[in-house]
Formats: sequence, structure tokens, C-alpha cells
Amino acid sequence: MRFASLLTLAPLCAVLVTFSAVQASPLYTIRAAVGDTNSTAGLPPDQDPFYTCPTGYASAKAGAILRQRPVKLNFTATAPENLKSAQQILYRTVDVFGKPDCTVSTVLQPFNQLKYPTRVLSYQFAEDSPALKCAPSYSLLARASATTSSVELILVNLALSKGYVLLLPDYQGPKSGFTVGTLSATGVLDGLRAGLQVKSVIPDPDKAIVALYGYSGGALASGWAVQQQPVYAPELKIAGAVLGGHIINIKHILLNINNSTHSNLVAAGIDGQRNVFPDLKAYIKTAAFPNGTALLDDVNTKCLNEIFSDGTVFNFFDYIRVSEQELFSAPSVVTALSSGILGQAGTPVPQVPLLVFNSVEDEIIVPKDVDDWVANICKRGAPSVQHVKIASGQHAATAALGAPAAFNWIDARFQRLPVLKGCVTQKSLSPLLDPLAILTVGQLFLNLLTHAAGGPIGPILGF
Repeated sequence: MRFASLLTLAPLCAVLVTFSAVQASPLYTIRAAVGDTNSTAGLPPDQDPFYTCPTGYASAKAGAILRQRPVKLNFTATAPENLKSAQQILYRTVDVFGKPDCTVSTVLQPFNQLKYPTRVLSYQFAEDSPALKCAPSYSLLARASATTSSVELILVNLALSKGYVLLLPDYQGPKSGFTVGTLSATGVLDGLRAGLQVKSVIPDPDKAIVALYGYSGGALASGWAVQQQPVYAPELKIAGAVLGGHIINIKHILLNINNSTHSNLVAAGIDGQRNVFPDLKAYIKTAAFPNGTALLDDVNTKCLNEIFSDGTVFNFFDYIRVSEQELFSAPSVVTALSSGILGQAGTPVPQVPLLVFNSVEDEIIVPKDVDDWVANICKRGAPSVQHVKIASGQHAATAALGAPAAFNWIDARFQRLPVLKGCVTQKSLSPLLDPLAILTVGQLFLNLLTHAAGGPIGPILGF
């Protein structure tokens, strides 16, 4: 066993055992009750009128709240209500072509919420699916344990336990544009605009401190949001953003995972593009064999856990009539994929302090893409970028491995501690070797046990 592995084994096991033990517990499930007995909460989005844009919505400003409803979330099987409040908002945004549209965000308020100022974390789930039923707003209400990563639910619990208000946007929009970065950016930024208007939770939005967190597909959304923020939402003041397992170039990732146990993610990524680009949908219909369109139609019904765990190895290009070169040269494909490539010439440079972390052994993302993107934005004047390159670990494990230190970094931004000036790349045997990260693991474990036993979700016992 390598020296690095020996050093990281104990703390990594501590995190994974904590996550796994709580995930396996029958107490740690999500149930939902409707705040209003006449509400349609819990119906699939395509059947729930709450998701339908109301008459006149197009004239509303981007980020305007169009509808609002309370919901009750239960994170344990024993507690009737663990959160001080949970509500959903339908808000005005734009589609991938810049035309008026609307989508939903879930706003969670913990007990003992930290105030003066309010800490607001926009947490972008790694939805990683082209199926609309996998949107966070529905998966959190549908008792759909197979649609949402349990690790991410535990991180949501950790954030609430720290006293943060959470915004959980359906950033892929009503057509579920998975891998469409431009669409994800506006979904996140307009979700922030809307969330800051929920006065019952954020009474003084001008003084609130805002941060972003995302891993994998959630990092794609967060990364695009911080890129587009200077031009799309310059009024938003974002204290920092965590980008873990970051997705920089969709084409590179699709090629990287093709013909692997993650081949289904290739189909999912292309199908997410097909959902929102009509020209691409028409082209794929002619370029794919019948079994190719059937493959895309099938993945359009699946959520992340089912897609990720399938494990079938196949070459996506075996399902396509045209050559790989011809496929990637088609105008509709070029247009669609360009919406998933960060840091292109002429695009804005993120002005938000960034913590970027990934494993150098990540089997899904392309670590060199992350290196090149960091170098690119730093050369172009990004004010603060801390890039942590973890020595080992696959994609899913790194989400857990990097989380404690990442949340400590978020804490520092919320405390207005000085940020790094300029750019630095750090090599880490394990982020868990940091004593503060180990303390956060202890905090996480204590809070999860308390909440699983029925305690309220929020800061407890001085944590």
C-alpha cells in the first residue's frame, strides 16, 4: 500500500463509515408531508400545476417569485418536523435561448438559524440526470430515495446544522437540461435572486452573506454561475464558491467515460442536451440507429443512482450511424456542446473567491481540464483561487473526502475572514489530515445522530 494511502486511510474511513452508517439506517430517509392539505406538493413536476408558469410571468423580472408554498420535510422516520420552515418558490428565469421561463427552488430554514448576518448557501445537487422527476424539488418530496444521493442529503444536513439557510434550485429548468452550463448558470443566479426575497427566512437580504457549493454536476452549475455572474447578475454579492469534482468540458468528459462502467452517463449527458436544443434533437433522430434513440429515451426516465450504478460498458458510437468526427462536427452538436465548456475566449472571469478540489485519480472528470481552467482564469485576472489536488480517490469518494474541509472554507467566508489573494495550487494527501476537518466530521456525526433520534435540525451544543 502506498504511503499516501496509509496516511489517508484512517480519516477517510471515519468519513465514509459515518456516511455509510447513517445512510444504511432506516431512520435516515426523507419523508414529506404537505403544509397545505389542498397542495399538490408530491405530484411529479409534469403533473403538478405549481410548476406551470402563470399568466403574465414573462413580464416579471428575472428572479421574481411567481408562486410560493410551504412543505414539511422529515429527514428521519421518527420526527414529524425537523426544520423550522421549508418552502418552495417558483421563480422567473430564462431558458437556454434567453427567453422567459420559470423553475423551482426549495428554501430550507434550520432551527437556531445564524443571523446578523444571515448565512445563505445555494447548494447545487449533482442531479446528473435528464429526467425531470429527478429535480431536487420533487425528489425531496417524493420519498424518492433512489433519486437523490444520500451523501448529498447528509451534506445538506451538515449545512443546516451549521445554521445556514439553504437554497436548493432546480437549475436544469423545466426541460431538465443536464450538462447545459449556460442554462444551469441562470437557474442558480435567478434562484439566488428569488431566495433572497423570502423575507420570512431572510429579513434583511442586503446584509445576508451568500455562498455556493457544488460537486460534480453541482459544480458544473456553480462554476457556470460564477462565470456568468459578472454579466448576468452583477448585483449579487457572492462571498465564495466551492467547486468539487469540477466539470469543465462536457465533450472531454463524454469521451473520457465512454466505453467504461460509466457509459450510461454519456447517454444521460447527450440526452440532457437533446432536451433543450430542438436542432440537436432533430439531428440525433437521423444520426442515431433505432437502438440509439431507444437508449436515450430509456435514460430519460432514470435518476442518478440508477444511471451511476448500472455499470454496463458500451461504446456510445456503436449506436450512431455517423462517425465520431462527423457527429462532433455537426452544427447542432457544436452549438449544444459549447454550452458546456467553461472558460472559452471572451467569457467573463469569475470574480468570486473559489475553492476548487478534485482527486488526481478521478475516473470521471478530466483532472487536466481543471488544471488548465484554473490556469486560464488566473492568467485572466481571477482574484482568488485555491486549487486543492487530492493525491488519491475516485470521483464519488472524493465528494465525501473533500467535504469537511470545504465546509470549513465556507465557514471562513461567512465569518468574513481574509481570502487568499491570487491563485495557489496545493497538493494534499488528504484534506482530512486538517484537524479542523476532523472536528467537522465529529460535528457531522453528532448532528446526524441527534436528528435521527428526532432532534431539530440546526446548531446544537455549541456546534
